[in-house]
Amino acid sequence: MQVGDVEAALAHATKRLEGEFEFPYLAHAPMEPLTAVCSLSPDKCEIWAGCQFQTLDQANAAAAVGLKPEQVTINTLAAGGTFGRRATPESDYISEVASIAKATGGKYPVRLIWTREDDITGGRTGRSTTTTSPRPSARTARSLSASASSASRSSSVRRSRP
Repeated sequence: MQVGDVEAALAHATKRLEGEFEFPYLAHAPMEPLTAVCSLSPDKCEIWAGCQFQTLDQANAAAAVGLKPEQVTINTLAAGGTFGRRATPESDYISEVASIAKATGGKYPVRLIWTREDDITGGRTGRSTTTTSPRPSARTARSLSASASSASRSSSVRRSRP
């Protein structure tokens, strides 16, 4: 390892370049998809997901389904390396799966899987440091209710953009 005098080297430099660099906030784009399962009953909500902000996820899921945080159980799965993607203050995919489970009346567990496109276009991307939590559309809720009679024990939802 070489040790030198930076100030002396810069003082004798024939050219000096200075610049400012800005980098936009970019999507984490983890290899694993964002996915969660939610089982809802009148007095309990149970979620299985690879969470990073369990306390916030618990509070946001409780708000989405109208329960107290202590009525929500988060089962954290040791899954993939999201490197911060799942650590979002609005708990986007957790809030969404809880909202869909509420829209079905808790008749069956709901599994939500975000596609890569969903994560990149609907997740935390761009220069903004704030985003809104995606909520299921009325169309999604109606389609889930209509398919409830054909679902035996669970339902799977794959998000898609209109």
